[in-house]
Amino acid sequence: MTAIAVEHPCRHPNERTLFPALDYITRERFDVRRCDTCGLVRTHPVPDSLDRFYPSGYYGATEDRYGPLATRFLSMVHGARARRITALNDGAGTVVDVGCGPGLLLDALRRCGWTVRGIERTEDAAAFARERLGLDVHAGDWRASPIAAGELDAVILWHVLEHLAAPEECLDWAVERLKPGGVAVIASPDFGSLEARWTRDRWFHLDVPRHLIHFTHDTLAAVVRRTGLDIVATSGVAPEYDLFSLVQSTLNCAGVSPNTLFTMTRRAGARVVDGSALDRVASVLLAGPLAALGLPLTMVAGMAGAGATVTLYCRKPR
Repeated sequence: MTAIAVEHPCRHPNERTLFPALDYITRERFDVRRCDTCGLVRTHPVPDSLDRFYPSGYYGATEDRYGPLATRFLSMVHGARARRITALNDGAGTVVDVGCGPGLLLDALRRCGWTVRGIERTEDAAAFARERLGLDVHAGDWRASPIAAGELDAVILWHVLEHLAAPEECLDWAVERLKPGGVAVIASPDFGSLEARWTRDRWFHLDVPRHLIHFTHDTLAAVVRRTGLDIVATSGVAPEYDLFSLVQSTLNCAGVSPNTLFTMTRRAGARVVDGSALDRVASVLLAGPLAALGLPLTMVAGMAGAGATVTLYCRKPR
């Protein structure tokens, strides 16, 4: 099957600003805009270069980004996710994870028997997965990756499309490299979620300008379907994000310096900002009660398909 071109059919002629938002790292202002014709939400303006919005500490270099407890929890979550992907594909095969980060999901897939490859945007981003986990990771643009059409049994686009000004191009590239019957796992924050609508510019997952596109479930599904992929399952549950996102978004709305708690979960070498001592104390004191209150809310929202993230499990027609 030849991949279908997925150029977005709408030129966004009726785009309006929903609200302004600040980058919590550089403190630069951007606008969040929605097209009233197609519903797609975008960050404006798109920086000429995004490099300075991804400081070296953002990736954590060759050190763990998080402490040992968080890393162990993430490994358990990715292990369960890898088993689901393996079952969906009826066994292991060859997989590429575009935007693989520290490579924990690839490592889990490797333990399930997969031949794994990753792609990251810079050498710094690829360092941990390569040097600490021994993974095969291409550093650079996904367009330059030496992966042939029809080579892959699975493609992972885990919270990566929202980082691209033209996500349709990356998705089309990925689908073309899938074998007929191959599996694609595509995840993104859900701008249409209750949490996003409530916290607006203080939403943890907004992350302008690193997130250039703000998908809802419907707009992400529309982009995916234009490639010819069949969506076989949808999940609104991502344990590594759900509760923490609600707690951090609430703290942001309460006036704590943005994403202070998130910064505190990262090791010193992987921190990009530091809140004041008062912000840190407030985050620690409020995190427990907010988590206790938020846990049932995130569980109900996830089961109802209204969680802060959306994951689409897809298959390329045979």
